[in-house]
Amino acid sequence: METREAKRLRDERGIRAAEQMNNDLSVTLATLDAILPDALTPGNRSRIAANRKRLYLPPPDLKHLTTPEPAPSLEDFLPEAPTGLGRLVRAKAYRDEVATATAEHGGAVKKYEDREAARLSQLAEIQENYEAKIAAIRQSLKAKEKIAVSGYFEGVLDERPFPSDFPTGRRVEYIPDQRQLKVVLILPRSDVIPPIESYRYVKNSGTFTEKKRAIADIRSRYSKLLGSVVLRSIYEIFQADPVNLVDHVVLNGIVDTIDTSTGHPIQPVLVSLLADRSTFFGLNLTQLDPNDCLRKKFKARTSRSPAELLPVPPILEFDMNDDRFIEVEAPVDLGLRPNLLDLDWKSFERLIHDLVAAMGYTVKQTRGSNDRGVDIVAVRDDPVFPLKAIFQAKRYKGTVEAAVVREMYGTFLHEGATHGVVVTTSHFGPSAYEWIEGKQIQLWDGTHLLDLLKRHMGVEATIVLPPGGRTVRDDG
Repeated sequence: METREAKRLRDERGIRAAEQMNNDLSVTLATLDAILPDALTPGNRSRIAANRKRLYLPPPDLKHLTTPEPAPSLEDFLPEAPTGLGRLVRAKAYRDEVATATAEHGGAVKKYEDREAARLSQLAEIQENYEAKIAAIRQSLKAKEKIAVSGYFEGVLDERPFPSDFPTGRRVEYIPDQRQLKVVLILPRSDVIPPIESYRYVKNSGTFTEKKRAIADIRSRYSKLLGSVVLRSIYEIFQADPVNLVDHVVLNGIVDTIDTSTGHPIQPVLVSLLADRSTFFGLNLTQLDPNDCLRKKFKARTSRSPAELLPVPPILEFDMNDDRFIEVEAPVDLGLRPNLLDLDWKSFERLIHDLVAAMGYTVKQTRGSNDRGVDIVAVRDDPVFPLKAIFQAKRYKGTVEAAVVREMYGTFLHEGATHGVVVTTSHFGPSAYEWIEGKQIQLWDGTHLLDLLKRHMGVEATIVLPPGGRTVRDDG
């Protein structure tokens, strides 16, 4: 039988536990709500400035080298001095012991000085190597080297001060001549929003009850969180830019999850946008609504129901795990790995024809456009969602700008198509992405094309730029 005092103590513990759990919930929600406004705090700005100074290269661990060991003390070597008659009897022996101890101390000091010299030398060498790495990275960044810049901004995204249970996956590709950064971010899943609104301790039963959070509240908070994560990530990129490397960020926000109908992993795109530096730095991140900002200022494509993983068509599709873009000084024998830029326009047209067919469409070739581009019609006879897609291939090395896309759009309208796709061996300029907003047009750049060839045809193609930077523009 529980005594009255025991019950009182139990209830006190239960009430405190409920208060603590509710406090933990409040802290979690406050942390999520602060992801965007915290970007402008002095602490975050100082963090970015410090990281930018060391170019986001983690400093070496020098804890074992920065603190010198204590120097040997002569007192630790000297024998205990004799007292009383011992001072007379052991006078000579004591002098001998002192002389021996002093010599041993001198030897210990010499070894100590050697160890200290070695420690300081090792410390200086590590610091010099670290500074040399920073100098090399800085030089590569100034030269706008693609791999170096991509790696630098991967480090920027890795250092975002997000909660520890947030995913850290990211993929980055830099387009030097466009000063454009292509980014894929893995976004947190909706289960980061606490499903419990509050806890209550029930004295009569000595148990806890839970009040479930409303589904509408979870969806609203999750949608706002995704917008905050995207905007905060873009802020970190622009703010950490050391030498104005990036004018535009093309970003796809995806979620790593499982399709419960198949059991297979999927990565639906929940946010896709093109953000420019000048517009972004005109924002007040502490006052804006993240999703209003994405949709109205950047014309972003955002999921109508992100908690249900309803995807959006990405502004840009690309496989960032691609190292096949290379510069060469002379032609090379590619063997079984064809270089798309070695194909003439007819062969390139045929390749796109075969690719679209391999993707499951009925394909027909049409007449070329005025700039001799390749027009292909892909048809899917579906009683519910019939599709007629127009494909135009551009075997280019240089940037494909909006004028090309506008011309293709005319063909798209004339053919009465449901979708249009411009395919290039190169990449598209920001104006092209801006122009397709609100239109059923997709842009496949060279990286995405290589990925599709591998996935649907098993073709390990390359895009090897010609010697001397010669421009390729062969539309047949």
